[in-house]
Formats: sequence, structure tokens, C-alpha cells
Amino acid sequence: MKNKIRILLVADNGSLRYRLRTILAKEDDIEVIGDYSSIEEALPKIEMTTPDMVILEAKMPGMSGIEAAHRLRSSPQYDGTIIMLAESVDDVFDNLEDHVVDYYFVKDKHLPQLAQLVRQVS
Repeated sequence: MKNKIRILLVADNGSLRYRLRTILAKEDDIEVIGDYSSIEEALPKIEMTTPDMVILEAKMPGMSGIEAAHRLRSSPQYDGTIIMLAESVDDVFDNLEDHVVDYYFVKDKHLPQLAQLVRQVS
């Protein structure tokens, strides 16, 4: 059997994290290895488990998803994919151009296609 795509979720909105986890849990080839409300809470887990993909909410209190993406890109411990959850493309455009973020999706618009996007990216 093919290995599962291992994903770690980071979003300060608890209902959003629940929706993401619920969507991805239905998929046989995807495993959510953790979900966290802040990047500060998630960083040790990311560095320990090196997930295939990290899905970050762009705007969060404390360290934003954008700042977290920059930090992950500069870390030798993480070389996986970064997907950004954004309100609009404007939230992540510069980071897409700089290759800090691999992909993004608009939370309210693209959420139903999340599993498909994860497969395409992996």
C-alpha cells in the first residue's frame, strides 16, 4: 500500500481546524498527524515529525502563517510542502512569487477541494 500523505494543520480558528480535519480524515491516503492553534505550539512537532505538508492559516495572532512559512523555509529540518489558507490571493501573493508558499487556497471558496489539492501537490 502507498504511504499516506502526512499533514500537520495550523489555524487559530478551532472550527476551521475541525472542518479541515474532518474533510481530510475521510480520505484513505491522507493522515492528519496534528492540528494546532498557533505556530509556536506546532513548530516542535513539525521539526520532530517532518510532515509531508503543513497547512497554515495566513493570518493568526502571534506569529502569522506567513512568518511561519518563512521560518520553515529557512529551517534545515523541514523541506516539505507549505499550503496557505488565505482570505484572498492578496494575503499570500508575494510569498507565492518568492517560493515561500507552495500553494494557497481561499478558505471559504476552495475548502471542498482540499483533499484533491493535497493529492495534486504531493
